[in-house]
Amino acid sequence: MLIRKTMDLSLQALFITTDELETAMKDFGMGDDATIKEIISEVDTDNDGRINYEEFCTMMRTGNQHQPRLF
Repeated sequence: MLIRKTMDLSLQALFITTDELETAMKDFGMGDDATIKEIISEVDTDNDGRINYEEFCTMMRTGNQHQPRLF
């Protein structure tokens, strides 16, 4: 619930900005600045500065190369 609220994945906003994701990842201690920026660049596949619902779901399903260190 906290993650959903933090990332504002409501029906009105089916995306989060990369800044919002970066803030959430920092709040949850998910790596240093360089690691977080690298993860975000992998997740934001269309490079529009936003993580859409599809990109977010892909990230949650597949993880990334940093996942063992983060979770």
